[in-house]
Order: sequence, then C-alpha cells, then structure tokens
Amino acid sequence: MSQEPKKVDRRNFLYAGLGAVALVAIGAAAYVIMNPPVVTQTTTVPTTTVVTQPTTTVITQPTTTVVTTTVPTTTVTTVTTGKPTVTVWWEKGYYAEEDKAMWEIFYEFQKKYDVELDVSFYPSEDLQKKLIAAVDSKIFPDIWYTRVASWFCDPQYAYNGLYEDLSDIFEENRDRYISGMYEWANLYNKQAGKRGIYRIPIQMTTGFFHYWKDLLKEANLPTEPEEIPRKLYEFFDFWKTAQDRLRAKGYKDVYGIGFCLGAASGTGDTMGHLTYLETRFYSEFINSSGEFVGDKPSNRQGLIETLKLVTDLYKQGYQPTGALTWKDPDNNVAYHSKTVVCTPNATTSIPAAQYFSNKDNYFDKMGTCLWPLTVKGEEALTTLHIIGLAVFAGAKNKKIAKDFIRFFVQKDRLYNYLRGGGGRYFPVYKDVLQEAFWTTGFTDSGRKDPHIPMVYKQLTIGERRPYPYDLHPAASRVQVENWWGKAVHRVILDGKTPEEAIDEQIAYAKSEYAKW
Repeated sequence: MSQEPKKVDRRNFLYAGLGAVALVAIGAAAYVIMNPPVVTQTTTVPTTTVVTQPTTTVITQPTTTVVTTTVPTTTVTTVTTGKPTVTVWWEKGYYAEEDKAMWEIFYEFQKKYDVELDVSFYPSEDLQKKLIAAVDSKIFPDIWYTRVASWFCDPQYAYNGLYEDLSDIFEENRDRYISGMYEWANLYNKQAGKRGIYRIPIQMTTGFFHYWKDLLKEANLPTEPEEIPRKLYEFFDFWKTAQDRLRAKGYKDVYGIGFCLGAASGTGDTMGHLTYLETRFYSEFINSSGEFVGDKPSNRQGLIETLKLVTDLYKQGYQPTGALTWKDPDNNVAYHSKTVVCTPNATTSIPAAQYFSNKDNYFDKMGTCLWPLTVKGEEALTTLHIIGLAVFAGAKNKKIAKDFIRFFVQKDRLYNYLRGGGGRYFPVYKDVLQEAFWTTGFTDSGRKDPHIPMVYKQLTIGERRPYPYDLHPAASRVQVENWWGKAVHRVILDGKTPEEAIDEQIAYAKSEYAKW
C-alpha cells in the first residue's frame, strides 16, 4: 500500500460486506447438488443441553452412532459444564470426513484447556450474514472460520480496527511457513495508523484444470497430463480439437472448455479463472501489495489479450452458451454432467466429490493438469488463495481464541483436518506439506492418484504471489463487483472491443481506490 487509505463511511463498509454475501448466497443451491451426503455423529452425553434450530443437526460427540443426511445444515452444540462459554462459529465442510476431523479437534481442545465450547457449524452464506450482524451489534464470536474471509472481510475489518494483533502467533510459526505468508498476513489498520499481523495462514489452493480422460480417449487424443500441450495457444487448441472430434462422433452437447463467465456480483470463479489467466500475459490488475496497477501500459495490454482469448473461445462456440450466467458452482455441475471436457477450478472439490462417491471416476476416468505456460513459454506466477484465522478485538475470550489457533496449527492436528477434506486445500506449513500424502494422494488397489500430486506440482513450480484481492479493502470491493465478468459481458453481449471493455474497468477500479 503506497499511501494510507482514505476513511470509508459505514454505508460503504457494509456495502462491501453485503456485496460479498452475494457470492456465498449464489452457491447455496449447488452446495446441495455437489455435496456428498453429510455424515454426523450423535451420542447422548450427561449434562448436555441441546439448542435446536430449524433444519439443525445436533452433534454432541465425534463418535458412536452415524446418521446420514443429504441437506447442508447448521449444527449447534452446547455442552453445559458450569464453565465460561467460548463461542465458536465454523463453516461447514464439503465432506463428512472434514467435519469429523474438526469435531475431534474441538473436543480435544475443550478437554485440554478445561473450557466449554459452544460450537455452531453453518453453511457459508449463513456465516457471512452472522459476521455482518456481529460487526453491527458488536457481539463477536470468540473462534470463527470461513474460507472466504480473506477477501470478504479481512482487509476491511483489519482496516477498521476490528481485529486483534496476532504477531506473536505468527512469529512463533514463522520458520514453518512457506514463502509469501508475511505479505498475506500483514494488513493495514487505520485505527493504529500502521500495518500489523491480523490473520494467521492455515491452508492454500490455486488454479488447475480438471478433465475427462474418457472423453479425450473417445476423441483419440492423449489422456495423460504430461501429454497435454502447455504452450499457451496450443493448450487451448487441444481442447477445441477435443470438442470438434467429439461433435463429429455425435456428442452434440459437449463443449471443449468450461470457464466461468458469469458477471453477477460475487461470482468468485469468474474472477479467479481470469486472474490466473492474466498472469500468462505477464499482466496484473492488482499487484502483490494490493495496489491498483491495471492502467500501466504493459498490464493494460496483457489484460486486453486475456479478455480477447477467453471471449474468442466463447464466440467460436467452444464454451457452453450458459457460461455467461454461471455462478461459482456451475462449472462443477457442467463438468460432472460431462457438458465440458475440461474446466479450471480453484480447489480439488471436483475430483474429491468423485473420490467419496465413485472411485472409478476419480482414479481412471478423470485427470488434473497444469495451467498453460506464459505467452513466452515460461512458467507463470502461481496465484495462491490463502485461507486463515483471525480474532475479533472485541471478542470476550480473546486469549482462549489465540490458544485455539496455536492448538489448531500443530502439525498432526492440521494434517488430519486437511486430509479429511480430501486434499481440497493444501497446508502452508512446510512440516505439514512434507507429508507423503501431498505428493502421492490417495491410493486404491494399486491405482495412483491422478489429482493431488498434480496440485502439489502446480503449487510448487515457479514463483508465487498471494491472491491480490485479499490485500486491500478497495481490492476486495473490486473482487465482489466481479469486474472481469462485467468486461466479458461488455464484449460478448454489448459488442465492445476488448480495449474498450478493459478501459471501462480500469476507470471503475480507479474510482473504487479513490474512496480509500
């Protein structure tokens, strides 16, 4: 940040938060479609008081009876012990194994620290609403987690002095982190008039491509990731060829590639997909310090080329026509229905869903490959989505919350949690990342994992940068408004040139940054 951001009034502050809620709200429907059945554990415990809500599943211990449901729910558990209550709001995982690992951590922490945890698991969109209400009422949870906090609220909440300084925890773990974590954790606090460490990194992911091997085989094309061209335009020609050959064989409704091109505010996949793509042209809209740099001539030209490439794919018929209205989960849905041969994604949720439901698809019929090289044939910057934990300065039990973070990030505990998520996210701690699982993945009757090792390779090749929209309050506003999606629509629907569409978005971003 080159200069102190300008003060934002409460209306603009809440606008950013409410805009971000759109992202999680539009993913709710596909959560039900894409989530495998949720497994919850139920045991009766003496002195347990159950607090129920509509569509609430109650869990009182992470053992014993298994109950399977198919609808994402909010889970609220209160264990009455006469001890001070520590409020926990946690985002519900995609898979039962992930939640089970988290429950074990909560109960272990409660026992070790002799505290009472009041734990609520919420679907993502519900948790965003609760956070906004907490800020408004100044009644904060002690321990909380949502995977979209990095851009949804962290830059703004830190700016407004709502977060506790966590530099002590960061320094205790500094030697464990991979590179780039300090830059991500270090946010500006207007109240203090300086930057500080206001979040602790936990996990990371980046972009990669998932594809159907069986469709490539049907198109008489290579199926292994190392056989897929990595030169930029040859890479996309490969998927165009796959569509052409499949159409010739009667696959009338199959498209070569599935970029998310939705323009609705909060559509994070559109922003993510095209942010990964822009680095192939040595370009950036927001830099690694959170500053707006899209108007620099070299960046502007690269953004134009990015927009031209992706809109040409659509105009030429290699993207589903409905991609213009896609929201975050819709490329997953298109992939699983085999509407597209390949799609980019920011987590391994696509193959992980198949691992838990259809191992033959996971091991034999699906593949994961690297993103293409830059236009000059070099490895591009790897953009890391980093996800972590923060503590509200106004929380009642701040010390316990900080103790929990220390407890959570210990090697074995964090490894079990991340592995329970099916490798959907990778650790940012070197000692956890050294575990064999991240380079070998799952195994099944001698079959090798075709996905997790490729993700590891994508994460560890070339230079890395944090996702730029995580680093500045204005950048998070630009992310929520989905400027990339709006530029795409201006070209495809309104007939603007890529140059005109990019210049409009440059002007928009400048206006947002001028407010801070």
